[in-house]
Amino acid sequence: MAYTNYYKLEGNSNDYSGNGKNGTDTSVSYVPGKRGQGALGVDSTTGTTHATVTSPGCPLTSANRSFGCWARMITNANGDGLMGWGGWGTPGYFCGLLWSATHLAFAGYSADVTGNATVSGGQTVHAVVTYDGTTIRLYRNGVLDNSGAVTLNTQASDLEILRRKTNADPVYGGAAAVLDNVFVDNSVFTAQKIKTVYASESGRLQC
Repeated sequence: MAYTNYYKLEGNSNDYSGNGKNGTDTSVSYVPGKRGQGALGVDSTTGTTHATVTSPGCPLTSANRSFGCWARMITNANGDGLMGWGGWGTPGYFCGLLWSATHLAFAGYSADVTGNATVSGGQTVHAVVTYDGTTIRLYRNGVLDNSGAVTLNTQASDLEILRRKTNADPVYGGAAAVLDNVFVDNSVFTAQKIKTVYASESGRLQC
């Protein structure tokens, strides 16, 4: 499947989309993941473990988008960031996927949508967020978990994998989780497409 950005995290944060948006690793360890390897994050307020993609070309302002990953949750005491990009300090400037307490969540900085299903340590989940210019839809394991009307004005920044840091964010929270097959796309995935992707990949879980 073609994506705008696609990180298999097979021992590095290279971009498999063909668009050349490779990442730079900082203290990232690679362990068994969904398929092959995955990137291991550390629970911290400083986001010490992360991969950074500069000039990633991710969707900005209110543009259409879909993004997500496979994630094996470990612990979550201090940090919560799985992936994200954008600005900070103004509602709608950010765009990210979090593991917030015991739920998946979309974060837009005061423009947020939290999932309904409980996600505990030890679980592996397929998480996808879509935005069509008016509504955030958050999917867990191929099923809609929650949705909400949100106004986004996502700002340009690095794409961060394994932490929530943005260029202006003073809090760099990172969750302890193993991420795999991280993607960003500039289209809105349909519910059927998300279900198909989940079904085709879930049978090959290695974690």
